[in-house]
Amino acid sequence: MHEQIKAIVIDYDPNGSLVTTHESQGTDMGLYGGLLGWQVDDERMPNYRSALKNKVLKLS
Repeated sequence: MHEQIKAIVIDYDPNGSLVTTHESQGTDMGLYGGLLGWQVDDERMPNYRSALKNKVLKLS
């Protein structure tokens, strides 16, 4: 992307398995880490929530 991300809307299929498992299985960490431009082995990955707040991204 060539612009600063200001807002993100993520919808999960209400009938799919990610509705109940996205956080516990690390889907959120991987998705948001990717949006932050981090690699999978980035040491900051466990703190992705703090990094998102510091970036002032609105998550819905």
